[in-house]
Amino acid sequence: MDGENKNPETDETEAAKKNAPGGGGGADKDARIKELEKENKDLKSQLDEVQKELDKMREEQAAAARRTRAEKLVNEMVNRGVEFADEEDRENEMKRIAGLGDDAFEATEAAVKRVKKKDPNADPNADQKPEDKNKDKKPPANKGKADCGCGMSADAGVRPADVQDGKETSLEDNLKSGFMAAYNERVGAAN
Repeated sequence: MDGENKNPETDETEAAKKNAPGGGGGADKDARIKELEKENKDLKSQLDEVQKELDKMREEQAAAARRTRAEKLVNEMVNRGVEFADEEDRENEMKRIAGLGDDAFEATEAAVKRVKKKDPNADPNADQKPEDKNKDKKPPANKGKADCGCGMSADAGVRPADVQDGKETSLEDNLKSGFMAAYNERVGAAN
């Protein structure tokens, strides 16, 4: 009778017999430990790869969230009357805002909220003073001395500079004040 009629034993039962006291499987134990160490090393490398993929996905998700926030803020800027030269200019502004840190973004958002909303139904010339509405019209021709009631005309066709009341500030001024407020808040918190 050859070895063919012998009942085949599984690897597990052989390992159990060798690991049993007096089984003499010291060499097999070392081989099994090395095998488990190799498997452990492989699993750790797989875990590192999965962690890198997870970090990359989180980074992409955060970038998408920043992009969405920036897009909403740019749309709000447009609603409040900020005009962009073209779509590329608008896209560049969106990228710039998306790249801001949280404090800078909040300051920018606060500055945009301070800008008065543009009324879509309002007359574009409604903001102008009455003399501003007439600035496109030709000034009246100088009348003779007797008609104007004065000896000479000193305006020489030049209008004096319009005086700003300081109530309306530019977006740049609003951003500066917002950044300074955030800076002062942070410096105050540090002291």
